[in-house]
Amino acid sequence: MRSVLRLAMAVAGLLTGTPAGAMPAQPWIASATGDIDGDGVPDRAALSGDGDSVSLSVFLSGTAREPAGPVGPADVAPTIHRDGLGWMGDMEGQRPEIAVTARGSLTVVFQNEAIGRNRWRETLTIAHRGGVLVVAGYTHESRDTLAPDASSRCDVNLLTGKGEKNGTPFTVPARRVPVTEWTDAAVPQPCRP
Repeated sequence: MRSVLRLAMAVAGLLTGTPAGAMPAQPWIASATGDIDGDGVPDRAALSGDGDSVSLSVFLSGTAREPAGPVGPADVAPTIHRDGLGWMGDMEGQRPEIAVTARGSLTVVFQNEAIGRNRWRETLTIAHRGGVLVVAGYTHESRDTLAPDASSRCDVNLLTGKGEKNGTPFTVPARRVPVTEWTDAAVPQPCRP
């Protein structure tokens, strides 16, 4: 009976894009593959969401096992899972994006490039440091479609504390914020919209 249940869960996962084992309960939005933890084996990161909240799941290989399926291993819970990491809307230009850079960092983008006069884009750069996934960088860009000169850009490396807002350098205390603990309150003061 147990093997029939596992097979049914696996088939359901293939049909919905959600891995068996009920992780996550939200539909998958996007995923990316790359060597996030530097062990030479591909890892998988995925965004899921329902309504306007986006969650992040990261499946690290850990045991030199290739990730399986469209998102992560079908029978394994994610190494980390962070509910409510960011926002998404219902329209194109409001959907989050995820990628793995050539250096193994994750970039997660939340955005509103579709509606209203105030458009914005927020990027979290997530890196594997000391066995923990931390938010290593934060970028916020905004523009007013009716006042083109009213744009703003703030970019900060949280690991060094060095940043730039609208071309002017600034420094904040360096810190390592685990992605599981990231909130809007962690955004450095000069970059708060």
